[in-house]
Amino acid sequence: MENYPRRLWIAALFSLIIYGTAIAAPSHVARTYNVRDGLPSNSISCVAQDGNGLIWIGTWNGLTFYDGYRFFTFRSGEQSGELSTNRILDIYPDTHGNVWFVTYDHKLGLLDNIYTDIIYRAIFISNIFNK
Repeated sequence: MENYPRRLWIAALFSLIIYGTAIAAPSHVARTYNVRDGLPSNSISCVAQDGNGLIWIGTWNGLTFYDGYRFFTFRSGEQSGELSTNRILDIYPDTHGNVWFVTYDHKLGLLDNIYTDIIYRAIFISNIFNK
């Protein structure tokens, strides 16, 4: 019986530690997306955010941006701009609202945000990747 106050004190201290840890834990909500949600592919090669807050995603099935509600995709052979290939290696948003990207065939593309048209610059960067 003489150990009872000590056990009560340890139990109370342990309860406060557990309760304090639960309150101090940050509450983050993480959501994963896949092709059922509108992503063109589950194979993602790069992600970047532009100055407008759009999330740009390079996949193996097109260049996609996410506005917080849905996905919009640019693919090869579609009227929204023609990619030379659907596989995107990297994305570089600039400060003017344009999105530069590198395709799997080592071409540098520019998505002109004003006209939402894809323009390929006469820059072939295959030598850069092969070094």
